[in-house]
Amino acid sequence: MVRRLSVVLVEFNPSGGLFQFAFQLGRALAARGHDVELLTGPRPELTSDDPSFRVVPALPTWHAGEGAGDARLKRSVRRVGRAVRYHLAWLVALRRIRRARPDVVQFAGGRFPVDGLAMAWLARRRRRPLLVNVAHAPVPFNEQRATGDIFKENRLLNRSLDLGYRSLDGIFVLGEQTAADLRAARPQVTRVDVIPHGDEGVFLEGRPAPAGQTGPVVLFFGTMQAYKGLDVLLDAFRVVRQQRPAARLLIAGAPSGDTDLAQL
Repeated sequence: MVRRLSVVLVEFNPSGGLFQFAFQLGRALAARGHDVELLTGPRPELTSDDPSFRVVPALPTWHAGEGAGDARLKRSVRRVGRAVRYHLAWLVALRRIRRARPDVVQFAGGRFPVDGLAMAWLARRRRRPLLVNVAHAPVPFNEQRATGDIFKENRLLNRSLDLGYRSLDGIFVLGEQTAADLRAARPQVTRVDVIPHGDEGVFLEGRPAPAGQTGPVVLFFGTMQAYKGLDVLLDAFRVVRQQRPAARLLIAGAPSGDTDLAQL
């Protein structure tokens, strides 16, 4: 018989792929008999009617697509406000974890120095829960890519994430290559396990057609952020259309607040 655990999943994004992954994970854990709370931002795109799996929109974060198309100055000002909100979201998360006293807390990677510092602080608390992390991106992406670099690289960020990851009881990744990337970027981290990604069944409405029976369609899906290189894909697709005139490119997802749609 499986011991019933109290689990808190912390996902700052209330929509998009990371939120959908956390939602599927929470629903699956609840189906195994555990009590699960998904702590996230406002107006989450998916909700649960299972009393053993609750989606709690308590964090003062935002949806990636909010503010898309705003002027550059407004985007710059918004980044400052979002930095403040992100730090406040950590304070809310830590307070709820302290009050709930769950058996397990799972985070989702780390992008900023506060992520590593907060995980390390929580790991040093007396009577703390088991702490794990699904490291979707072992090295954070440079989401604005103002410098042209794909990954964020600075000493404070690297040291804080090294500290945070070393403080955890376990780290999960979604593939062998990601595990290799994590070990290369953070050689001090040794507790790494590869787990399946999931089947996206939360959106499945029927059996998908075999690839051989579909048309010449290329799909880009997910939040449109600079580091994903959508501009490069658009340039490349011109070459594709020259050789396959019937080919179509389908772009599905919300533009981030720092995406210049007019330029694309």
